[in-house]
Amino acid sequence: MIRSLFTASTGMIAQQLNIDTIANNLANVLGMLGDHAEAESLHAAAVQGLEASLGSGHSHVGIALTNQARNLMHLGRVDRAEPILERAGLILANSIGRDHPRFALWQLTRAEWLIASGDASGARRLAEEAESTIRIHFGATSPEVRRMTSVLSLASESKPTGAGGEP
Repeated sequence: MIRSLFTASTGMIAQQLNIDTIANNLANVLGMLGDHAEAESLHAAAVQGLEASLGSGHSHVGIALTNQARNLMHLGRVDRAEPILERAGLILANSIGRDHPRFALWQLTRAEWLIASGDASGARRLAEEAESTIRIHFGATSPEVRRMTSVLSLASESKPTGAGGEP
C-alpha cells in the first residue's frame, strides 16, 4: 500500500513538472507573439512551480527566471528584471556551469539588459564571451546566433558608458 502511494506521488510530481515546463514554454510563445502582459503571469507561475518541484537551485528554474526577466525587459520593466536576471545567472553558473549553452543564452539576455541600462561596453564583452559557445552549439543560421549578432551590433552602435558584470 505504501509503495503504491509512493509510486502515485512520484507520478504526480512528474506530471506537475511537465505542467510547469509547458507553462514556461507557453509564456515564451506568448512573449514572441507580443502578449508580454499575459506571459508575465505565466512566467511567475512557472517559476514558482519549478521551484516547488525541483528546488530553487535547479537549472530549469534559472532558465525560467531568464525567460521571465527577458519578458519584463520587453515590457519596459528593466529595473524589475535586474534582480531576477542576476538570480538566474547565479543559479545557472552553479548548476550547469559557465561553459553550458544555456548559460551563454543567459549572457545574451544580460547583455540585452546592459544595453537597455546604457552599458554598451559591458554588453559587448558579455556577448563576445558567449559567442563561441552559441556558434558551436546552435549553428550559423539559428535564431540564437541571429540574436547574438543583433546584440553585438546594438552594443557596437551604442555609446559606451561603463563596465557590466555577471555573477
